Amino acid sequence: MKTILITIVALFTFCLGVKSNSCLNLCSSVRQDSVNYKVYKIDSINNYYLIYAKKGHTLFKIISKKESSKKCNRIKINKVYKFQLHSILTVNGRSVIPANQIMELSGWRIDQSTTIDFEGDSIRDLYNADNIKGICFIKTKKK
Repeated sequence: MKTILITIVALFTFCLGVKSNSCLNLCSSVRQDSVNYKVYKIDSINNYYLIYAKKGHTLFKIISKKESSKKCNRIKINKVYKFQLHSILTVNGRSVIPANQIMELSGWRIDQSTTIDFEGDSIRDLYNADNIKGICFIKTKKK
């Protein structure tokens, strides 16, 4: 238990010290299959977009750093996208937060001025996506 707590504190401290979106990229490792997600809400906080999507009855909160793109397929509400999601709360297939403590957290600090809130008991994880840049969906080439 002590080792897990030290690991969580070390990772959290490291992520707080990392500038901009690199914490999102470093801390995320679990890949969701590229499947259809329907966007039901778009919001923003400070320098980040919050894209709310659902797959079946499961809700996802996707975080994307605000950045511009010359060619932009802007993400729209009520449209379906094949997002390639990664949990930012998982490293090497293991949660950085013990399962019995996740409900105690109210959110996750992304940088010095931004904390992303969880949504009660409906959204208890945060994601980023390989194929989102800012508020733009990046179509991946089929192999």
